[in-house]
Amino acid sequence: MARNAKKTEVKYIEKEVNECITVRMYPPQKDRANASLTLDVISGHLVIYGSAVNGRNGWFFSYPQYKGKDGEYKNLVFALEKEVNEGIAATLEECAKEF
Repeated sequence: MARNAKKTEVKYIEKEVNECITVRMYPPQKDRANASLTLDVISGHLVIYGSAVNGRNGWFFSYPQYKGKDGEYKNLVFALEKEVNEGIAATLEECAKEF
C-alpha cells in the first residue's frame, strides 16, 4: 500500500431476513448493488457473495453461477424454499430504500 493511499470506509446496511440469514447490502451503483448473505450453519457461518439486482419485479439476489457445457448458466447455490427468496427480496427492498 502506498504511503499516501487513503483508506476508504465501506458503508453497508445489514438486516436479518430470519434467525438464520442476514443480508449485507452495499450502496447501489446505478440499479445494482453488491450483497452478501450470511447463513448460520450448525457450528459456524457460510457467506455467499452475489449481486442484488433491481429487476422488473423489484429487488432479488442473484446467486453465484457457472456456465455449463450446454452453454446454460447454473446456480452454484440456491434456496430450497420460495419463502427464503421472498424474504431476501423484501429485505433487499428495505435496504435499498435506506440508501
